[in-house]
Amino acid sequence: MINRINKFIFVFCVVALALYLVVLNTAPTTVALSPGTNGWKITGNTGVILIATFAIGIVVAGLVGLFFGVRSYFRERRLHNLEAQRRAFYDGMLRARGFAASGEWNKARVQWEQLIKKDPTDIIARTELSRSLQAAGEPIEALRILDDARAKDPKNVEVLFRAAELNIALGNKTAAIDNLALILHNHPNRRAAQLARDLSEELGRIEDAVEYQAQIESFGVPGAEEESIAARLEFKRILKDRASDKAALRTDLKALCKRRSEFVPALHRLALLEAEQGNIEEAAHYYVKAAKASHSSAYWNEISKLWMSTQNPERALAAARTATKETEGEAKLIAELELIRVQISLNQLDDARRSLDQFQNVINSGGPRMPSEILQQYLILRGLYLSQTGDQAQAAELWKKLSQNDLEINSTPYVPGGARNGSAPAPRLSTP
Repeated sequence: MINRINKFIFVFCVVALALYLVVLNTAPTTVALSPGTNGWKITGNTGVILIATFAIGIVVAGLVGLFFGVRSYFRERRLHNLEAQRRAFYDGMLRARGFAASGEWNKARVQWEQLIKKDPTDIIARTELSRSLQAAGEPIEALRILDDARAKDPKNVEVLFRAAELNIALGNKTAAIDNLALILHNHPNRRAAQLARDLSEELGRIEDAVEYQAQIESFGVPGAEEESIAARLEFKRILKDRASDKAALRTDLKALCKRRSEFVPALHRLALLEAEQGNIEEAAHYYVKAAKASHSSAYWNEISKLWMSTQNPERALAAARTATKETEGEAKLIAELELIRVQISLNQLDDARRSLDQFQNVINSGGPRMPSEILQQYLILRGLYLSQTGDQAQAAELWKKLSQNDLEINSTPYVPGGARNGSAPAPRLSTP
């Protein structure tokens, strides 16, 4: 009731003000609405004209306000609808990801396809749909969906990574490299360069792999693994470029070994080259460096074989002994077996017996279980020793055990029959 009274009072005041203006301005006034003496003119009471002009202004202002108000209404309505669509899209994404997390790939696929129909330009939905298709065993269809996403956003890094992953899964490594090259062009990063390098190396494109490796190094200080890979790629490039020129190959390998003194494959290859050319000392030198860098007995064994092949048994024996001192763990066991092999080859049967007994003591010490391959090699060498010393009965027993794959070792060191009384084996049993 009070509001009605207030409204009535307001209207009364406005009408009263209008009448007051009309009464005060009774003189006639002419208002020209167009140019010229014969133009459109309005003549009337000044007060009435003022009130009419004021009313027209209110109407025009109201129409302008109504126009902008209607525009704002439709804009707000549109934004509200877009927000509702985004919310529905987001809820749909949550459902699809829930299906994917549960391994329900077909349900996830249906959900993602529905989302794409609602918003065909959405890259995330297409990318996730490709993952669901791949998990469901349809990588080709997944790649097709991803190609549609690439057509809409060809520089999208996630889409390009997914395309590379799918091409790798399909065995299209060249296409994967193309995707990674686009990533590196638009958004250089270490992961893309590493993938491109590894794929290039697998395809034998060593020059490209070297370039990608240089790009990786440009991102920051490389770690030990990256340095090893760089050395490997450079080694492969040298082998490829110098395949027909051994002199140049030798020169480049020496330069590589000088820069990367612990890169074992290059040291080994250089040792082989030196041995081929009769440079035994040089070959042994590089074998020693490879053995120390790798902490493996294999290269010490190669040194022993090298000296044996050149009729230098003392140095072969020295290399075999050094191997037992420079290695640990399983490599040490292998080195000790190689020492026994060299001793038997050089007919140093007393030393071989002591080494065999020491090795059997290690077996009987109750430490970690020894690999079957090492046990087998030990039994073979023990059988060879027994044959060399003329104990054919026990040697035959060993061969029988080996033929039956029985690698059980006696608990006490073996004392061969030919050496029980300290006598030397028959000269006819000695090896030259």
